[in-house]
Amino acid sequence: MAPGAVFDATNLQDIVIGSGYSGGGVLDLRGATVAGGVLTVRDLRFCLQGNGSYPVRNMFLLLNSATQLSEIRIARNFDYAFSQQYTVRMGDPADSYRLPPGIGFSIGSPSSRGRIYVAYNPYMGGSSAYLAASSGGWFTAWITNWTVHPGYFGSGKPVTYVDLRAMTNIFVDCAGPFSIGSATVYGYHQMGYDAQVRLGPGSVACSNLNIGDSLVAGSLALLELQGTTCRVSNSLTIGPYGSNIVTVVGTNCGLWLRDNTAVSVSAPGGIRIRFTAPPAAAESTPYVGLRWDGNHMSELSAMRSAGTLSFVSEVSGYSAGLLYDSASNSTYVALQRNEDWIPVAVARNLILEIAPPEYTNVVIGVEDVDAGSFDPLGVPITGRWIRCEEDVSPNDAWVTLNTAGVHTVWLTVVNSNGVAGSNSCVVTLAAPSPGTNADLTWDGGATLTYMARPDWMFSMNWVGDVPPQNPTPGAITFDDLGIGTNRLEGDRSIGALVIKNESGRHTFDLGGHALSVNGNITINPDQGGHTSQVMFLNGVVRIGNESNRRNVVIGSGEASYYTAFLSFSTGCVLETCINTLTVGGGDGGRGNLDLRGCTVSQGVFDVTDILMGTAGNGARYDRPCEIRLDESTSITEMKVRRNLDISAHEHNTCRIGNPSNDWKMPTNASLTVGSQIQRGRIRVGYGYWNGDGKIGSACGGVFTAVLTDFLLGRASPSRCNSRAIVDFASMSNCHIDVSGSVFVGYSESFSSSDGNACTRLSLPPGDASAGDLIVGLPIGTNVLVLNGTLFTVTNRMIVGQSGRVTNFVAGAASGINLAGCASLSVSNGGVISILFVSPQTGGCGPYWGLRWDGDHRAELDALVGEGKLLLDKGPIWNAPVVFCSRGATYVGYPPRGGTVFVVK
Repeated sequence: MAPGAVFDATNLQDIVIGSGYSGGGVLDLRGATVAGGVLTVRDLRFCLQGNGSYPVRNMFLLLNSATQLSEIRIARNFDYAFSQQYTVRMGDPADSYRLPPGIGFSIGSPSSRGRIYVAYNPYMGGSSAYLAASSGGWFTAWITNWTVHPGYFGSGKPVTYVDLRAMTNIFVDCAGPFSIGSATVYGYHQMGYDAQVRLGPGSVACSNLNIGDSLVAGSLALLELQGTTCRVSNSLTIGPYGSNIVTVVGTNCGLWLRDNTAVSVSAPGGIRIRFTAPPAAAESTPYVGLRWDGNHMSELSAMRSAGTLSFVSEVSGYSAGLLYDSASNSTYVALQRNEDWIPVAVARNLILEIAPPEYTNVVIGVEDVDAGSFDPLGVPITGRWIRCEEDVSPNDAWVTLNTAGVHTVWLTVVNSNGVAGSNSCVVTLAAPSPGTNADLTWDGGATLTYMARPDWMFSMNWVGDVPPQNPTPGAITFDDLGIGTNRLEGDRSIGALVIKNESGRHTFDLGGHALSVNGNITINPDQGGHTSQVMFLNGVVRIGNESNRRNVVIGSGEASYYTAFLSFSTGCVLETCINTLTVGGGDGGRGNLDLRGCTVSQGVFDVTDILMGTAGNGARYDRPCEIRLDESTSITEMKVRRNLDISAHEHNTCRIGNPSNDWKMPTNASLTVGSQIQRGRIRVGYGYWNGDGKIGSACGGVFTAVLTDFLLGRASPSRCNSRAIVDFASMSNCHIDVSGSVFVGYSESFSSSDGNACTRLSLPPGDASAGDLIVGLPIGTNVLVLNGTLFTVTNRMIVGQSGRVTNFVAGAASGINLAGCASLSVSNGGVISILFVSPQTGGCGPYWGLRWDGDHRAELDALVGEGKLLLDKGPIWNAPVVFCSRGATYVGYPPRGGTVFVVK
């Protein structure tokens, strides 16, 4: 508009300068008169649309000192560069585009808040938005949010610059966030930025203050407060490229944080405070550049040490430091005369339980009550001591208390200049709390400098400072807090037990007492590739009961590797009514149950299911899962009521037994799986991609199994090797009843094209029966060894290409008994070997190593001729033969002739 023209905005709704992908715009009011001196609009918007494919466009509102304008009044929204590819300016081009002197801004109202967007959606470098005051004027805003350069994507470094320091007064009431260079709007920020906001005298209030919290190297986000107080009620976040600069010139200013404000400041970002002038005569004390309601000395001290808070005095005779004022219950970065600063003794109150006569004295050291004493000027603290009127050992460097009640303990600290400061705390000795039945987490906080207090009854050993009731239905969790030894002061009963420490070991010293766990036990549940260890000593652990059998999970995870170690060691008695024992669950779980040195109650380890290596992933290797027992384990029977899986999926190396004796169970230890009431299942090395399972016997014991299926070594097309070893040859006896199939080398498709399986099943004397007996279908080496075992097959027996069946006959008929209509087939490469290792020791019936109902001499003679049935007479003078007797075909020795007595 020409100089002298009148711009009447009475009926104006919105002003939009620059719309469309390529449109720029200029509103030139230099020398013009705005009717009434007030430019009133609903929305004032620059760069309404944009596209990064188009060039940078100019959008200007030109004003100068000749413009007859006193106020820009925006009823709702001020969008100063809303979209992409822009150069936005407001002011006098002859004065670096600064606003003319004395112009005021108002945005929104208490009843109808607006918003401020500055450089809301920059796309490419080269964009810039400047808004600066020259002198005087004021800025008032009632808004929902103020967002300056929230970022988007693209390259380059757009520049955003808002400088209102020259204004007379700033007042901003922002109900929501105030964000500068923040990723919180879009959730990401791919481009660099230079976003600066500088404010003058006045006040700003917001819920969340975010400065430079997006991680783009070389960026800058700045909020400078020069005489401005910025109240933050909810959260303060300053990222590594963010900075809050506070300049204190005679009056209090800077950040004012409410007590519960969440503060996160990341180096090298930070808060930088400069005191450039002494307090004005009328200024109240303390004279501050930061205020945080409540006592936050420890947080601010930590920030100072980390370099995310710094303060400096440029005033002679004064120093800046940290100050807690109890009268206002606030913590400050304050300026005081040098002589007014003294070391700050920060003492914490303690509530400690005593329970005479076992727990009478409490010994308290300086470290137990010092909550972060410091010198506000950074002078080194060189001495600390405590005292109490009721101290029963006043000549010691600690305080010893032995009477219930409230005790005042004084903490004194002295700096290297010999200046001392003191503070008191309250130490209360009380009876143990009755506790809570809620879920709790151990933190081990009751242990003092000179006194271990790992007992469960002490409140400070638990997060929240409340111990568990006894009994409690609550779950008890042990994580990385309080790693070390915890101790029972008496018998206790709890709900679930969760162990998920990522390092170290939790040791449970049962103190001769019993811990009853009535919920599930979980060790290392999905812990991100870490190792959890726990050991129980010196007492009784009861897991579940007959009417409430519980699960135990040792190592479970779906990604990476998760290792868990659960040990019941010397002096520990284990009572088990376990439902499912999982050792190594999920795609990445590794587990280890160590029973060496443990006494199993009544000698019976009682569990419904044992699942070792329950899942897997072909991409994850070397997942050992172990149950360790040796001769120091007091056990007579491992009783599995239903299912026993030893490596039931991919890439599991699972073992049961003594690692120092080829994974054999202890002497005379029996194994029972299933029952006539509930048949079970055994799977060993069943993982079709590198499953590997092993269990064996040292000497003695009985193997009893009542099953639906007994499966060893699983192979699948195009997969890797599976391995399974079940070696019970040294046991005294076996009784095996399988209603379905026994597989020694299992192939899903019954095809020789499947992957490898290397398996071995060795049985002791006794009896076994199954519907199907299938040995060696996949390629590999798959062996069934019968040592005086009578194995009855009722449906079919198949010996595949890799099958080897070896039957040692020693004194009594034993081996394969094909009953009823059972069939027999032996593939090329498969072999049945019958070895008579000694003559018949009793009876005169057939002495055999294979029996087949019906006349099958032709089939068996053919197998002998093909080399698929091998006969070895051993020490017997004559060779075994194929013969028929009483409706069955035998491989061995016919009945011996009897003596005929003739009576005349």
